[in-house]
Amino acid sequence: MATEVDAAAPGGGEGAGGVRSRCGRGALHLAAANGRTHVCRFLLEGLGLPVDALSASGAPPSRPAAAARSSHVSSMLAERLISCFVFDAAAHAGETPLLLAATFGHTSTAAYLLDRGADPSTPDPNGGDTPLHWAAYNGDRELAKLLLLRGADVGAANPRGTALHVAAARGHAAVVSVLLNHGADPNKIANIVFTPLVSSLLGGSLECMKLLIQAGANVNGAGFNGATPLLLACSRTGSIGFIKCLVESGADPNIPDELDRLPIEIAAIHAEREVIEVLLPLTHQVPTLLDWSVGGIIRYVKYPAYKEWARNASCKRKDELKLQGNSAFNNEDYDAAILLYSMAMKFDNTDAKLYSNRSACWLNLGIGDEALSDAQICSKMQPDWAKGYYRQGMAFSLLQDYASASYVLRRALKLDPQNATVAKALRCYENKIYMTENVLEKRGDVLETACPRMEESGLAFVHQKKRDWSPAAAGRSVPDATFQIDKKILPVWVKIWGVPRRPLLGCGWMYLPPVNNVPESSAPEEQQITVLGSE
Repeated sequence: MATEVDAAAPGGGEGAGGVRSRCGRGALHLAAANGRTHVCRFLLEGLGLPVDALSASGAPPSRPAAAARSSHVSSMLAERLISCFVFDAAAHAGETPLLLAATFGHTSTAAYLLDRGADPSTPDPNGGDTPLHWAAYNGDRELAKLLLLRGADVGAANPRGTALHVAAARGHAAVVSVLLNHGADPNKIANIVFTPLVSSLLGGSLECMKLLIQAGANVNGAGFNGATPLLLACSRTGSIGFIKCLVESGADPNIPDELDRLPIEIAAIHAEREVIEVLLPLTHQVPTLLDWSVGGIIRYVKYPAYKEWARNASCKRKDELKLQGNSAFNNEDYDAAILLYSMAMKFDNTDAKLYSNRSACWLNLGIGDEALSDAQICSKMQPDWAKGYYRQGMAFSLLQDYASASYVLRRALKLDPQNATVAKALRCYENKIYMTENVLEKRGDVLETACPRMEESGLAFVHQKKRDWSPAAAGRSVPDATFQIDKKILPVWVKIWGVPRRPLLGCGWMYLPPVNNVPESSAPEEQQITVLGSE
């Protein structure tokens, strides 16, 4: 059975690497992802499979002839089986067994693959994550050391940063130490904003911050919006330990933010008296503030005139960031667009279109949970807007919840009956419900044979991983109905960003690759709705 299905799968036959799951992975990939070192040994030493075999590209076969010959699989079921094997393979094309072993934290399996000559630096072509990124994410000090000793590039970066950003954001001080000892740059900027020092701050690891400062991290290094680590620390309650560490290391408390406010003003907005006491003797007095004392500064930021000025300045800055986010969206730089929209939300968190736009970015990156969360917030803020429900429908479909997708798309169509795109999407997912109920359930026993354990546990693993590295992990909450000036309005929207972006879509995940999603106008919220995903 396995031989016949393998022969029918894309790239099947000699050199195919065994049975391929519907996510495009061969037997060696599945064994590595599940930590089955003995299976890897059999496949590599017994069958001679290449240690750096890449997962399939997902080109569909012309006809499933070999599978149809199996006495266990009918011609119709074989055809559907093979089509399901390759449906989302594009999301996994180019993965190596070593990358999967590192991703799922199987150190001994990864060590064996390295002993067999696996390339320690081959990245995931879809997101740029290397085995070292995942070793840093998992806090696997031994694997990180092993990868570096075998020649892994300590400075390998994707749009979210290097392995040092990952380890600092996750609070893995032991891995941070290893990376720094091997020459990692403590001042490398990721996503035009985050340095490893900022990652350690937003990740809540004082130990990592101290290690980075000892290694030469710039305590006054400002990101894209001019926010220094001290400004960011002052915008976060309960950060007195980080603030003292930064000040003792030479952080300048007289560098203002993009609205020309000093760190001491930011601390006063949050009534952080202990922070004000630390910064007061080091900060130059504001000319318009006559009462230069702890109480005087707190009263100053509570004056109606100050709040009105801050509100107007914040709204203006929000509009600027929104335009920049729209531009990044049109250029298909979805990581930057997410960052810019999120920064804009810190200045005005009542704009439903910002959530709609960010949801579209998450959809294009294939991260369904975040896309759904933003779309639901959008609909809660503006319940009479069809696009909010459409975004929900696309997110539900990405998560394979076609029943919920159909439900919210019906609501969107009720609000906008003439929208042909919504109607087409609704028909598409109603058809998928039918297919799921009447066909796909019949292949469960076959897939279980082809993809043991990952089929049943992969999705739960992926959901947990995504929650760990998503902005939701930072305690992001649904915004209040009205804008309040005492909200955190500095762009500290994420606790962990310097980590792998793309969720590792497990073998139970039907990924819908986005197509034709570049907006025609410069404002994503005004574009015509376009279906995300091919039929």
